[in-house]
Amino acid sequence: MREIFVYSYRLIYEIREDHVCILAFIHGARDFNRWLKSKDVSI
Repeated sequence: MREIFVYSYRLIYEIREDHVCILAFIHGARDFNRWLKSKDVSI
């Protein structure tokens, strides 16, 4: 799992064998930890 910042957004993605899977595209001002808990996802 990787992440990059695109302007004011956080792009979280995963590189797989034959494609890239975008997991989330979140505005940078958002509380990331709260968002993560609301999705019940572990990174």
